[in-house]
Parts: sequence; structure tokens; C-alpha cells
Amino acid sequence: MLLMSNKIIGEINMPQQLQGNMKFGNYQPNNDYNEAKNKPSINDVELKDNKTAKDLKLQDEMEEISNIELDEIFKF
Repeated sequence: MLLMSNKIIGEINMPQQLQGNMKFGNYQPNNDYNEAKNKPSINDVELKDNKTAKDLKLQDEMEEISNIELDEIFKF
């Protein structure tokens, strides 16, 4: 067997069944996304748990405007 770039290349031909665990260094798989390292972020907010658009700062607070103000904006 030849080990290259964390990939095993080669063949094992045995009439018996092989059983066991394979480990590469200190690697410990983790199935919990919230415990993962280097998670992506949006607007410097790490993407974990359930985030809303407000949590992610995707839109500023909206201001309420009157119909008169809308008419002035669109020149009705």
C-alpha cells in the first residue's frame, strides 16, 4: 500500500474478511455542525444554530412613511 495525500492507493487480496477501524493521525470525526471549526459567516455573524435575517444583519430597520411622503417620492 502507498499513502499519498490521505488517500490509500493499492489493493488487498485476502480470502479472509478484514475487520477493524482505520485512523489517520489524531483526526476525530464530529457530526455536530455547531461544534465544527471554521464555520462560514455572513456580515461577521457565524452561521450556527437558527439565525434570522435580522440576526444576520441582512436588512436595516425599516422606517414607516406616510402616503403623502410616498406621493412626494414618486411625484404623484
